[in-house]
Amino acid sequence: MMGIHANPDMSDSVVKYSLAEIKPHHREIARRLVLGQKASDICRNLMMSTSRMSIIINSPLFKLELKRLEEEREREVISVKKALDEIAPVALETIERTMYMASEEDLRFKAASDILDRAGYGKINKTDINFKGRMDHSSLTLDEIKVLIQERLQRVQQSEEEEVQRAIEASTIEVGFEERPLDGQKDIL
Repeated sequence: MMGIHANPDMSDSVVKYSLAEIKPHHREIARRLVLGQKASDICRNLMMSTSRMSIIINSPLFKLELKRLEEEREREVISVKKALDEIAPVALETIERTMYMASEEDLRFKAASDILDRAGYGKINKTDINFKGRMDHSSLTLDEIKVLIQERLQRVQQSEEEEVQRAIEASTIEVGFEERPLDGQKDIL
């Protein structure tokens, strides 16, 4: 067997069918695995049997190639993160400068919103907002009004169900107490 030394932990089939060299389709399989694709999906996409895939991915030579690609990918991720860390202050400064100096109010608002968003104070994406007062529904379509009514009915039903559930839970609670004389008083009973 070329380049493969028998290892007592390897099965006979792995030793017998191990790869002698890494070919382009082996690299493609390794690349897809590194990107997180499942072996079964790779088999289906490359029209390969699962037994052949098993032989390839259990080969010591393939495992070395897979490890090399994983390490290379990790270095690239670290490199990209480092580059982003280096330019982030400049980008933030640019947004801040835009917020203060842009001639258009919309652009200043967008810059301010971006800064707040990155600081964790982004736009609230909440559909259930408690609103007291009157709301003008004249601009809504019939379908939008129906959706609003359905949402309101669901909230009312959910609230009623929660109230019934609390009442059921409360009725199952046993409350016991002992009658004891107050300090300084004798037991009359």
